[in-house]
Formats: sequence, structure tokens, C-alpha cells
Amino acid sequence: MNIQNSDAKDTDKTKKEDSLADVKLQKIYKIIPRVILGVIVVILVFSGLFLLSDSVRYMTRARFIETDQWQAVFVDNNQVYFGKLTISNDFFILDHVYYLQAGQRTGDLDSADAALDIEGEMRIDTKLIKLGNEIHGPEDQMFIERSKVLFWENMKDEASIVRSIKDYEKQIQ
Repeated sequence: MNIQNSDAKDTDKTKKEDSLADVKLQKIYKIIPRVILGVIVVILVFSGLFLLSDSVRYMTRARFIETDQWQAVFVDNNQVYFGKLTISNDFFILDHVYYLQAGQRTGDLDSADAALDIEGEMRIDTKLIKLGNEIHGPEDQMFIERSKVLFWENMKDEASIVRSIKDYEKQIQ
């Protein structure tokens, strides 16, 4: 009888251990979703803060734009665009857009009457072009992805480009 009693005690002990393990597992299963939810919330908060700080950084740069002046926007494809600049979260928006187009070199290297600039270099004919007259007929506004912009500058009213733009705009009115 003693043997049976000992087996019964072992069985009871095993059942208690099993039920304790079940309780522990249930607690763990209750905690896991909370931990996962907590991690997701932390990730979302930090992502939101990062995006917000990125947006704020670009929007604070917009306050340096002199809205009564013209701006020059230098793009990573070595092109410069001139116009009235505003900045959104994702784009630099340029209105009243102009750009420079290099033409043929003035003069010929073999010619005695080659056109030379002050430093003795060959001059390149450069034209100021108003956006909108190209074959694809764009509107007079550009959305430039902000990652493509190297830098931008406010231009003085005395700048030769600004004077040329103002002269052109007087002619078309």
C-alpha cells in the first residue's frame, strides 16, 4: 500500500507542477501581446518624432526665403533654375521659372577673329529661357524633389539674371 500511496503522491505532485507550469505559461501568454504592443507604440512614437523633426527642419528653412525676391535653385544635375521659391515637406516648388541654356561657342579656335572674354577664354552664348515654351508644354511651375536640390539662394535685384527676367516680363505684359 505504501507503494500506491507514494505513486499517488508523485502523481499529485506532477499534477501540481503541471498546473503551476500552465499558470506560468498563461501569464507569459498574457504578457507577450502587451510587450509587442509596447514595442510597436515605441517604434511609432520615434518614427513620428523623426518625421516631424524632418518636416520642421525643412519648413524652418522656408522662413529664409525672401518672398519679394527671386531665388536661384541649384539642382544635382548641374542645372540652375530661377524663380519664386516655396518649400513643402517633399518638394521645392518654383514658380515663374527660368533657366539658362548654353548655346554654341562664339568664335572658332582656328579663326583670328574668335570672340574671347576678358580672361582670353572662348565665350559661350548663354540664353535665359522661360519655362513653358518647350516641346512638352510644361506649366510655369516646377516641383523639385528636395533630395535633388544642392542649395538655393535669394538673388539681389541688381543681379543681371534678375534684371533680364524683369525686362522680359515687362515685354510680355
